[in-house]
Amino acid sequence: MDGSKAVLCLVLISLHTTNVQCTKGTSLSLTGFGFEVIVAKLEYLQDKLLETEQKLSKAIKQQNRTIERQLAALQAQSHRTLSLQTAWAQQGKLWNDIQALSSKEDIERFKLGTGLDLASISSRSCKAAGQEQSGKFLIQPTEHDEPFLGYCVQQSNFGGGWLVIQHRNTKRMNFNRNWSEYRNGFGRVDGEFWFGLEHLHRLTSARQYELLIELEDASGNSVHARYSSFEIGSEVEQYSLKKLGNYTGTADDLMSSHVGKKFTTKDRNNGTTRDGDCEGGWWMDPCRSTNINGPRKSRSSLLRFALMYNGAFSISGLLFTKLMIREV
Repeated sequence: MDGSKAVLCLVLISLHTTNVQCTKGTSLSLTGFGFEVIVAKLEYLQDKLLETEQKLSKAIKQQNRTIERQLAALQAQSHRTLSLQTAWAQQGKLWNDIQALSSKEDIERFKLGTGLDLASISSRSCKAAGQEQSGKFLIQPTEHDEPFLGYCVQQSNFGGGWLVIQHRNTKRMNFNRNWSEYRNGFGRVDGEFWFGLEHLHRLTSARQYELLIELEDASGNSVHARYSSFEIGSEVEQYSLKKLGNYTGTADDLMSSHVGKKFTTKDRNNGTTRDGDCEGGWWMDPCRSTNINGPRKSRSSLLRFALMYNGAFSISGLLFTKLMIREV
């Protein structure tokens, strides 16, 4: 029996029809109503099979499109991940390269070596940098300024976004410098240093800043003085202390009496004292007033200051000083 006849026999048997005879021979007898039923059933099954094939084909096509979309999305995500990893690696290298800078000459070599536009990797302030890690940053107060190197404190008891403008400890750096050195800055931004009056003027005249002074003595006592605003004038104005806001803190008010005073150094007397009487640059008049850049004690590495605090703080033996400003 050929295949079609065998299928037909099976269909007939399943339908319990009569007048059908299947033999091992070549004949198949179908008569009357039974034949019509079989043909109709076969046509129905054929239509169902075709419908099933169409549905299956449609489902396969939809599944293929879904797989293609998912594959494309996966490839795009992989590309983004790779790009992000590359960017992070480049940013990590860039961060390490900037941490190695210490001078204007270093910055110029870095610019030539990388071919980067320094403005594209600079921030207008430590606060605007938006980083959580403390370290060296390139600062550009306005688009008209050349970027310069600064040290940003992004985590402290007073929050982040602070730019260090002065730091002294027991390493004995000489702060009895001349006018040009105080104007341009000296030392290393991640060590003992003075930021530079010209940079301070450009920063504080471009935007509003606050000032924080931190002091610590040899006994481990720490105090601070904080001012809600801070601005100094230009060199033509002798970098005078133009603005100082409201005071808060645990130290006495160190700076309010200096508002309006011009900056004085050993070779530029803008106070009422004789030339050479004052050591270290400061807004001082006379030099017996607050001078955080003043001389050290003669027999130790501690700093000596003409300051007055409320009792417990040893003003004659400061171990640590730090001045910081933050964009308001």
